[in-house]
Amino acid sequence: MSGVGRSRTTATELRDRGKAAGYDIDKATLRKDLRSRAEDSRSREPFYAFALYPDGFDAASRSWKST
Repeated sequence: MSGVGRSRTTATELRDRGKAAGYDIDKATLRKDLRSRAEDSRSREPFYAFALYPDGFDAASRSWKST
């Protein structure tokens, strides 16, 4: 799917969800905002969130799952 098609589909889905929640959202404005955020995102280096986990996180999450 092309970028334009994807932003249109995403904008439609978000607008429908917003409408169901009682918000009136302009689909064209939302699509433009999504497209600009995607362009900005493509120009950035990847963000490695795993580097933010504190020491022992993995061990703590394993023990929590086993309870």
